Amino acid sequence: MQTLPTGVARVGGRLFASGLFWQSAPNQSVAQKKAIELSKEPGIDADLFCLRKSDPVQFGLCRGQNGITSGMQSIATLLAASIPGTWIGVFRADEGWIYVSVRKDAIMPDGDAFFIDEEAAHTRLINDLSLGGWDKVFAPSAWGIADAQEQKLIDLVAGMKGVPLRPTKASPLQMLFSTTILGGSIFLAWWLFIRVPAPEVEVAQPTLGPLGESAQMMGGLAGSGIDLQGAGIITQTPWTAFVRASEFLPLCAEATARAQILPGFTLENITCSAGGATVSYTRSFGRTVWLESLDIKGTVARPDANKVSVTLPYAGKPAPMTAAETPARSAEIKPLLTDITQVYPVLSFNYQEIPPPPPEIGPDGKTQIIQQFSTIEFTSTSLVPAIEMTGLFEQIPTILIDSAQFTPGSGQWVVKGKIYVR
Repeated sequence: MQTLPTGVARVGGRLFASGLFWQSAPNQSVAQKKAIELSKEPGIDADLFCLRKSDPVQFGLCRGQNGITSGMQSIATLLAASIPGTWIGVFRADEGWIYVSVRKDAIMPDGDAFFIDEEAAHTRLINDLSLGGWDKVFAPSAWGIADAQEQKLIDLVAGMKGVPLRPTKASPLQMLFSTTILGGSIFLAWWLFIRVPAPEVEVAQPTLGPLGESAQMMGGLAGSGIDLQGAGIITQTPWTAFVRASEFLPLCAEATARAQILPGFTLENITCSAGGATVSYTRSFGRTVWLESLDIKGTVARPDANKVSVTLPYAGKPAPMTAAETPARSAEIKPLLTDITQVYPVLSFNYQEIPPPPPEIGPDGKTQIIQQFSTIEFTSTSLVPAIEMTGLFEQIPTILIDSAQFTPGSGQWVVKGKIYVR
C-alpha cells in the first residue's frame, strides 16, 4: 500500500479521500475485525479505515497523510455505488485525477488512486486496460480511448453520501458512538420487518363494570388515566410516565460522551437510567485523594475506597409519551422478537409477556382502576451500540427503556425495557 497514490480529491468544493487499499470480507463484523488487524501489518501501518455496505462487504485502509483526515468520505465508494458492475475509469477532479477500478461491484485492492499528474493517470489506465474483462471504460474524450465514456465526476457524486473514515485505534468511548456496519444491517432488518403493513384492528375496550355505559359516553377520556368526571373509573396508560425509547437512547449517548477518564481508575461500565448516566470506576493504581484535584463533571459518589461513580445528568428533558399512543398487538410484536434472534444470533433478545393485573379499587373504596394492557419485558445483549437501536424503537409504539448498560472491557451492551401491548 505504500506505493498507492493517496490524496484529497476536491469535487465541486467537497473534499474526499482517495487512494485507499481495499479488501473484501464474508460479512460486516469480520470486515471490521480484519480491517483493524491488517492495519497493524508491516508495510500497511494504516491509521484510518472505512467499512463499505456492499455485496461483497469491503473495508478500505489508508494513512492520515496528504490532507486525509478522520471523517472524510471515500470517493471510490461513491463511484462504486453510482456505477454498478465491472468497470475502470479515470475522472477529472477540481485538481488532479481519480482512478478507480471495480469488478463485480467490488473495488479492486489497488483500484483506488489519486494522481496530480495527468500523464501518470493516463499511463495507469492504459496499463490496467490490458488486463481485459472491463464492461465499461471511463476516460476524458481527449485521450482518444476506444469505447470510453466521459463522465463528469460532479454529476456522479452529486447528492450522494460516502463512507466516512474512522481511526483504526479508538478508545472504548469513541467506539461506542461509531456507526457499526453490523448494527446497521441488524436494525435495517428490524425496520423492514416492522414496516410491513399490519391489518387494522379495533382496539379492545376494557370491561368497565356497571359504570361502563357512563365511561363510553366520556369518549377518549377513558384512556387518559384520570377519573372520568365522577364516573368512578380510571383506565391506566402507564407508558405516559416515561420518555420514548427513541428519545431516551440519544440522551444516553450524549451523556455518555461526557464521561471522563480518571487517572489511576478503570472505567468499568456506564449505566443509563431514568436519573441520568452513571459512570462506574474501580481503582487500579490510583489514590482516591487524586480525585480532589480533578475537575469532575457530575455528581460523585464513593461507595468504598476502591470504587467511584459519577452520575451525569441528561441534556434536556423531552416530553413523555402520551395517552393517545396505541399499543401494538402482542401477536404482531412477539414474532418480530423471535425472528430477529433466529436471523441474527449475535443479538440475544430474551423476553416474556406479563398479563395485566386485575382491576383494583382506589383509596376511596369506589373508583375502579383498570390496567388493560400486557407488557413484554425484554433484555437485549449484544455488541451493537444501543444508540443503533433508535431507528428500531421509532417504529414500535409504547416501548420504553428501563436501563442501558455499556461495559468497555467487553464492548457489550445490555438493554432492559418493556413494550406495552394489547
